[in-house]
Amino acid sequence: KLPETEVFNEEELDCFLEYIYSHYMDNRPVVSLAILLNFQLGARVGELCTLKKSDIDVLNRKIRINRIERSYRPITMVKGQLVEEKTIHVVVEGRTKKDSNRYLDLSDEALLIINRALELQKELGINSEYIFADETGKNIIRQRINDCLRDYCKRISLDPKSSHKVRKTVLSTLFAN
Repeated sequence: KLPETEVFNEEELDCFLEYIYSHYMDNRPVVSLAILLNFQLGARVGELCTLKKSDIDVLNRKIRINRIERSYRPITMVKGQLVEEKTIHVVVEGRTKKDSNRYLDLSDEALLIINRALELQKELGINSEYIFADETGKNIIRQRINDCLRDYCKRISLDPKSSHKVRKTVLSTLFAN
């Protein structure tokens, strides 16, 4: 793949972040805050959408990554035909993709984003253990984050990128610095 499709370059990143902050201020979708936080953390999307309030250590400015969302689509046989059922999303506690638990440092901006997400939950009357929750209190699913991320890219005429490209951008920046 071409390198320019694998990460957000500086110009794209500035444009994208400006758009996301503006979009959040106008519409207040929690998914915008999740995307913004991931530009700070560089987490896997399945880890990001399962972050809980109890994972935050404000005093030490850290967040614990110790669970992930997994999804699957059951297939059943109906009258001799294979039929895909609705996708099932499961939160797996105590492990991530690489069976690791880790702590990530929280920047001032990351703490502000997390606080804004928690304030938004209060404003909307959402009672949830998750930092990024839907109106029922369940964690937002990773596909929603990816769909919104691609949609936001299209709105500002960027090549659509997934949350994994956000992760690669953050890790590339860390490595370069």
